[in-house]
Amino acid sequence: MAIEGRVQYALDNFLKTQYFESQKEIYELLEEDSLGKARIFLNVGTADNVCVKNYDKIPDWEILREEKMFHMRKSIDHFILRKVADVWELHMIEIKRTASPNTWQDVKLQMSISYFKIKALLAFLGISIQDENIFMYTAYSEDKLVASDSQSEGVTAKTFKTGERLINPKVDEWDAGFIYIPLIDSDGNIHHQKFKHVKIKLEPAPDNIPECTFTLP
Repeated sequence: MAIEGRVQYALDNFLKTQYFESQKEIYELLEEDSLGKARIFLNVGTADNVCVKNYDKIPDWEILREEKMFHMRKSIDHFILRKVADVWELHMIEIKRTASPNTWQDVKLQMSISYFKIKALLAFLGISIQDENIFMYTAYSEDKLVASDSQSEGVTAKTFKTGERLINPKVDEWDAGFIYIPLIDSDGNIHHQKFKHVKIKLEPAPDNIPECTFTLP
C-alpha cells in the first residue's frame, strides 16, 4: 500500500524538506556524540515509510520550555513511520554505548518525551497510530544491567503507585521485551504505559565503529 495522498501532501508542503529522509527500504542510521560513533543499517522492509534521522539534533518548537527540570528538550535518536497492510506503525530508536541503570532511565525519559512530540507531528501528517503499534528499540554495545533490585548493585526496582507491583528494569523490561513509559493523562496524573521493546546489539566493525544490521519485525 502506497502512502496516501493526504500524508504525502503534508510531507511535501507542511514541514521543512530536510526534516525527512528520501523514502527507501534501507537506511544507514549514524549516531555521533562525545563518546564516539555507532551505526545501524536498518531494513524497514517496505518503501512505504517516513524516516527521521537524528531526531535529537533537530530544533524543537520554540513553545517548549527549556528548563532542564521539565526535560522537554530530550528526544530519541531516530524514528520510522511504517505503513503495513494499511496500518501505520511507529518505531522509535535510541542508541546507547552502555545499557546501565542510569542510561535505561534516560532511555525511558527520552521515549516518553518523544512519544508526545511525535504524536503532535502525526497530527500534521494526518497519521493515526494506536499504542499497540508503537515499538521501541535500544541499540547498545555493552550490557551492565543486572537482575537485582538492590541499590548497592546499582538497580532499583520501580514502584509506580500504591498497589502496583515492583518493576525490575533488567528482569521485567530489558530481558522481557517490554518498557514502561511514564505518560501524563488528561487529569495530570502519571501512569506507566507498557510498550514492546527490542534490544539491538552493536558489534565492533573494521573501522572501529560499533554497528549492526537490523530488520524491523
